[in-house]
Amino acid sequence: MARPRPPHIIKTILDAGEQVLVGRGMAHTSVADVAADAGIGVGSVYHYFADKRALLDWVVLRVLLPDVEIPAELPLGRPPTTITEAVARYHDLRRALPVLHRVGASPLDGAMHDELAILIGEFCDLIARTDRVQTLVEVTSNDIEELRRAWYIGYRRNLVAAYERYLRRRIDEGALRPLDDPTFAARWLIDTVVLFLRLQRLDPYPAELPADGLRDHLVDMLVGGFAGPARPLTAP
Repeated sequence: MARPRPPHIIKTILDAGEQVLVGRGMAHTSVADVAADAGIGVGSVYHYFADKRALLDWVVLRVLLPDVEIPAELPLGRPPTTITEAVARYHDLRRALPVLHRVGASPLDGAMHDELAILIGEFCDLIARTDRVQTLVEVTSNDIEELRRAWYIGYRRNLVAAYERYLRRRIDEGALRPLDDPTFAARWLIDTVVLFLRLQRLDPYPAELPADGLRDHLVDMLVGGFAGPARPLTAP
């Protein structure tokens, strides 16, 4: 018979595990560290999780899938959902980037500058929403090959392909100047947004550059890089 599990204790352990994992990295995280951060004894952690690997697997999975269902039977072994399956939900760009999905299959309707600003702003918002996931991936992907492949090779390539298709369409329409390598351009756009916003969190900008305006500056710089100075769209 499954032993009853107080949900708040499991949540406390998983929250502590995430904090320790992000702060120390997977190789230097111990069950004792997690127990200390959670304010419970090491033995109590093993009451809820079979071993360190099960604990850390659940920490990672819960960040990727915040609504994941945790089984009632204790102690918890390794999760039934794989990391690859968890990351797969991020591949649904219709939900993650609905504007890109819509305009990427439609002729240009309006000024190229305006459309690009909306698309890049949409991606900025996606990175902000997934900040917690991005942080964990950065810290653990070197230690979890499945996560590295699922996120950086799978999900990231999916993003690049979506932006590349969009750029090629607008180039073919004459709305964007020709780019020698649209694949590289798509990667540059994605990496610039990710690095800028992630570094902004780690190293805040000084007071003369207010944080609430940095996103708009980033969008303006990227739009200018692709489309040049703002001007009405003219036929090529």
